[in-house]
Amino acid sequence: MNNKDKIIESAKDLICMYGFDKITVKMICEKSFISRKAFYNFFHDKYEILEEILISDFVNEVDNLFDKFGRIELNRSIILETLYQRIYDNGEFYRKMIKSDTEYVFEKYLLKYMMELMKKILTGVKIEDKEQRYAIYFYASAQVTLIRKWILDNYEIPPKQMAAYYKKWAVKAMCDCYLPREVFCK
Repeated sequence: MNNKDKIIESAKDLICMYGFDKITVKMICEKSFISRKAFYNFFHDKYEILEEILISDFVNEVDNLFDKFGRIELNRSIILETLYQRIYDNGEFYRKMIKSDTEYVFEKYLLKYMMELMKKILTGVKIEDKEQRYAIYFYASAQVTLIRKWILDNYEIPPKQMAAYYKKWAVKAMCDCYLPREVFCK
C-alpha cells in the first residue's frame, strides 16, 4: 500500500472512530506512520481526503459503469445499485460524515458529483440551457437528499431497494421528460 492509500485508509478509520470534526492531520499522520511533509505531498487538508474518499469509494466506479452502459442502458439498475451498495458497504464512515458538524461539506461534495453524473445523462438532450441546469440540479439534489435520509434512517432499506425507488421516482421522470423512451428507457 502506498502512502496516499495509507493516508486515506487511516483517515477513514479515524473518522469511523471519532468523527470527521475531531480528527486532525496530526492524527492521520500518526496512524498512517508518515510525516506531515509526506501528507502534504498528497493532500492540502483533511477536506481533500474526504473528497478523495468519495471519488475512490463510488464516483470512479459509477463513472466507469456509466461510461460502459451509458444512457443506452439507463433503465438498468446497475449504476444506482452500485452507488447505494458502496455507501452501504462503508456505512459507518458515511453515518459519521452525515452526522458531523461538517455534514454540509460532505453533502456539497456529493452534490457536485451527482450533478456531474446528471450532466452526462442529459448531455445532448435538446432542452434550453437554463432548464438543463435546473434539471441537473433537481435530479442530483433529490439523489443527495434521499441518500442523506437513508443514512440517517440507519440503512433500513436494502441498497437494491433504494436503487429501485430512485429509479422509479427520478429515472422514470427523467426518461419521460427528456430522453426518447424507445432508445434510452426501455
